[in-house]
Amino acid sequence: MRKLIIIPVLIFLLGSCKKDKIEYISGNTPPPDFTVETVVKENYVNKLYISVLGRQATDIEYSEGLKLVNESDLSETGRLELISSIMDKEDYFHNEYETIREDLLDGVDTSEVTKYKKILIDSKERTDDQDLINSYDSLIKNLDLILEIIPGLENNAFNFVEVQRRCVDNYLYDNLNMGSENFVVSMYQNFLFRYPTSQEIISAVDMVDGNQNVVNFEIGRSKRDFLKIFFSSDEYLEGQVRTAFIRFLFREPNVEELFHMKVLYKADLEFKSLQKRILILDEYVGI
Repeated sequence: MRKLIIIPVLIFLLGSCKKDKIEYISGNTPPPDFTVETVVKENYVNKLYISVLGRQATDIEYSEGLKLVNESDLSETGRLELISSIMDKEDYFHNEYETIREDLLDGVDTSEVTKYKKILIDSKERTDDQDLINSYDSLIKNLDLILEIIPGLENNAFNFVEVQRRCVDNYLYDNLNMGSENFVVSMYQNFLFRYPTSQEIISAVDMVDGNQNVVNFEIGRSKRDFLKIFFSSDEYLEGQVRTAFIRFLFREPNVEELFHMKVLYKADLEFKSLQKRILILDEYVGI
């Protein structure tokens, strides 16, 4: 009886180990699936509005944007047209300036700038010391330059390099980074993503304090000279490219990307163009 039981079991086990044969059926092509492509286009329109304007698209804006990318089949030309149309909106400059002052001025708004300006005016009116009066006039003028940023951008009176220069050359930024050394360190950390070397600190601080010195192989003898040298340096331009990559792609650019984007940005200093070159990339689109 024991053998009669074992033999059927072995036969069953051997049979169960037989490999399945895969059969291919010709002419059975699945229908095209446009789900992913549609989702990518929808996400791209939404992402652009949030990235560029800091808000979601309205229903009309979303419909128009989706129509544009559908008609262009998400080509680079269509992407560029959509990005340009979004950047042409009134709130583009407001969002970009808000991003900059959040990073550099702790988010101070126009009303606070006006408040500090009034404090300086009141202090100026309470003194007869001409040196103090001149100092207050200079501080007040720099706050006025901040208040003129949005109108100036809208009228193409200056570029975003000038916006950043104005945001670091004023009474408010100095209060956040008190002293010449803290000011210099903040410039390197905010724009170059690094701490200055000991020699860079010595040279830059000396220049900011009104003494002749050399920074980036250029001679200067004032804070204004330092800022002019700093904002015209290649490393500053690289920092702007890195900032844009981190903001839109959540990563640092590789060596080739950094060099290529820096050269293009240096040629025109067009902040919008720098952003467009990143926002049309397949990586940003999600394909």
